[in-house]
Amino acid sequence: MSRLLTGDGIAAALGILIAKYPEFRLQHAPVGPQRNRWIAERINGHEPGLHTLITADLAEFLAALAHDRKGRRLRQTIRTSRKQT
Repeated sequence: MSRLLTGDGIAAALGILIAKYPEFRLQHAPVGPQRNRWIAERINGHEPGLHTLITADLAEFLAALAHDRKGRRLRQTIRTSRKQT
């Protein structure tokens, strides 16, 4: 996502991300006319994993959210396997 998103593109991206990552409060904050800040804050701050993320890079933002989700799945798998033994 190298191009700068504006207006409807930002709203569409946020809508998709909010649906995909309901465990986070997601926001976009414009910083001047040419810069953006993408903000993610875990709703339940007591859960393990990513707590808060602030970045101007949408690709980095998406990668961090995806990485957190993979870690969450791994933790759930470990807990499930421990319960079965």
